[in-house]
Amino acid sequence: MATSPYFASVRAQSSNNHGSTLPKLTSQGNLLAGATARVTVGLILNPFSVLKARYEVRFIALNPIPIFCMCLTPLPRVMQSNLYAYPSFSNAFGSLIRAGPSELFRGFLPSALRDAPYAGLFIVFYEGIKQETARLFPSASTAHTAGVHSFSAATAGAIATMATHPFDLVKVGFPGDLCSSYKA
Repeated sequence: MATSPYFASVRAQSSNNHGSTLPKLTSQGNLLAGATARVTVGLILNPFSVLKARYEVRFIALNPIPIFCMCLTPLPRVMQSNLYAYPSFSNAFGSLIRAGPSELFRGFLPSALRDAPYAGLFIVFYEGIKQETARLFPSASTAHTAGVHSFSAATAGAIATMATHPFDLVKVGFPGDLCSSYKA
């Protein structure tokens, strides 16, 4: 590394502080930061989720396993849907843009209501578990630190999933009445 005064000061700070250079947030701050980040990403990527869902409706006939729709009747394995028939990706995206903001952001609110609690709780649990694990087992090497982070992330993900799983039921029915749109 260079020996300029700037890098020397950065190296001195990093050798004195063995933690992250990120600011330390409270649990409420972590909850809000995780939820806000997830909702923002969801808002930006929602048009692509809408396109993906439309293509899934169109190409569901390629799925070899029996599918049950919300009416709990098995759908035939070979089915045809003309609900969203696009000749190309650019035509599909253009059609979605022409439909306007209501179509571009269709399903955003249920997605945000489902994803924000999970992301916020994940960050809260991750930071808490990471701090407790690092306190109980002081860092001995880089591999140990990676293990602490991996364990913390896996455990936080499992806990957040168990806590928010019922909210996954919020986002059901995006494609509309799926059962009536197929012909065997």
